[in-house]
Amino acid sequence: MPDLSELLTTEAIRLQPAHQPAFPDLVRARRRQRTRLIAGVALIALAGAGGATAFLEADPGRPDDTVRAPAGPFPVTVTGLLQQVGGPQGTPPRGIPGTVWFRADDGTITPAPTADSGRFTITVAAGRYVVTGAPGGDPQQPPTCRAETPLTVSTDGLTGVEVNCHIR
Repeated sequence: MPDLSELLTTEAIRLQPAHQPAFPDLVRARRRQRTRLIAGVALIALAGAGGATAFLEADPGRPDDTVRAPAGPFPVTVTGLLQQVGGPQGTPPRGIPGTVWFRADDGTITPAPTADSGRFTITVAAGRYVVTGAPGGDPQQPPTCRAETPLTVSTDGLTGVEVNCHIR
């Protein structure tokens, strides 16, 4: 007569489902499935981002964001204000002395000092500029202030440029 443990082992093997894979195989299969899903979602997201970029670039109604070289040899006048913005609640913006710089896409940088009131006048060629500034009297100080967006200076000039120095 066979031993009881042998009978139990034989019965357990007989009752074990033949179609059920081993546990490590189940884990591996699930991991592969999850990896494929994540890779597919990432691929779709990248393709969507690339398609959106191509769509936006091809949109003729969208303004061109590239900074262009100054158009025309004739200088025009631009006026504005270097101002401190922020501080304690309720503090209005105030003009401050310093320096502003107009940078064209060709790398040409034109500096202009501001008055004690923060007002400045600068002569540049018509075109698009990134405008930055720095408070204080040292023109070598790195810019910490900027206009909110690049400026387009027409052949008629431009007034009311605001270069903001944000403080907390």
